[in-house]
Parts: sequence; C-alpha cells; structure tokens
Amino acid sequence: KSGQQEVAARLLANWQQQKAAKPETLVTACQRLYQWIESAFPGSTVSCEVPITWRNDQGQLLQGFIDMLIETADGYVIVDHKTTYKLDFLAEAASHAAQLETYRKAVEQATSKKVLKTIIHFPLMGICANVF
Repeated sequence: KSGQQEVAARLLANWQQQKAAKPETLVTACQRLYQWIESAFPGSTVSCEVPITWRNDQGQLLQGFIDMLIETADGYVIVDHKTTYKLDFLAEAASHAAQLETYRKAVEQATSKKVLKTIIHFPLMGICANVF
C-alpha cells in the first residue's frame, strides 16, 4: 500500500467506514478532486476542515467546519463532501442548500469577500454538483 492508502485506511477505520469504501478508492477520489480544482480554479489556495462560528439574524450561534474552502483571486468556493450515492444527485445536492447558505454567509461576513460558488462533492460518484 502507498502512504496515501495507509492514511485513507486509518481515516476509514477512525470513522468506522471500512465497508463504505476501499482506501484506494478514497485516494483516487482525492486525486480526481484536486485535479479538477486545479483546472477549474487555477492558482487557487485550498484549505480543509475550516472552522466557522457565525451568529445568524435570530441570534443563534452556529459552529461547524467547512470541508473545503477554495480561495481564488475573485473570492471563495465552498465544497462540502457527501459520501451518499444517489441517482438523483442534483436533488441530493439541493437538499443541503441551507447548510451551504449558512457557510456562505459566515465566510462572507468573516472575510468581506464574495463566495462565488457552493458545491457538493460526491467522491464515490466522481461528481461535483453546483448548489449556487
């Protein structure tokens, strides 16, 4: 096994997901995602597991982690990973719109930069779906 596959195996074990995917599948999905990012957003910077804290208009405090935040010269792209496998992946992506809208508002408020896109990444399907 490669070093990347060993890391993937540990991650799967830590999350008790050994039956969900093979380590080599995760490595391939990761490589495909980074190749896509480089072609879609050349020269961008990628940050993973970015912590956010944001208070909404109702005064509720929301905390979480953005799976992937891509910084481009023009603003940000938010990527959220979902390991579900759905035939109607567009409907599945749309079902997470409220979560991504919260992330968008938090990032824009914290950085004063625009979020250009929010994307759901389905690594097991090899698909990235734009939400907005």
